[in-house]
Amino acid sequence: MATSAETKKALSDALKKLCMDKDYNDISVSEITSVCNLNRQSFYYHFKDKDELLYWTYENNDFGILASKINTQYDGNFLYLLKAMENDRNFYINTLKSDLKVFQQFLFNKINDMLSSQIDAMDKNHSLTEPQKSFLAGYYAFGLCGIIVKWVYDGMKENAEVVYSYIRCLDLQSVFDVYIKNNFNGQKPD
Repeated sequence: MATSAETKKALSDALKKLCMDKDYNDISVSEITSVCNLNRQSFYYHFKDKDELLYWTYENNDFGILASKINTQYDGNFLYLLKAMENDRNFYINTLKSDLKVFQQFLFNKINDMLSSQIDAMDKNHSLTEPQKSFLAGYYAFGLCGIIVKWVYDGMKENAEVVYSYIRCLDLQSVFDVYIKNNFNGQKPD
């Protein structure tokens, strides 16, 4: 008998295989379970719906693992993340164009968490309140998500290295410094 992790992986692999040639919205739970020789009951034991399986797939493939390791200096992990997406081009195009919300939620959460940690580290003088930090992280996270989503929506025509070069030019430290200077003149807000 397969473990829960093995069953989830089998369902995830089946979804990825089907999404290589078919839009996510056109795939049924029955098709997913048929590909991996499981029944619908097994699917619903592990996932409440296809969206939960898709989120789990994003989280547990190379893309999700790399997304958890990115820092705001845009180390090589960000490039590897984009390359992982590029390697599964059809999967990302077919899932994103069919159901943007799952991918956006996943990506935004990963990037926002990463940025929140980085902003905390940059705010050595404790100049920002938690809502201000949250605003700044969210603002930047939406921008990065937008760049990646547009790249996928456009069919990933530019290679991952080009997109990475654009993202590397975005300097969070500079944005942070300008935000502090323009809003608080370097002093902690009341």
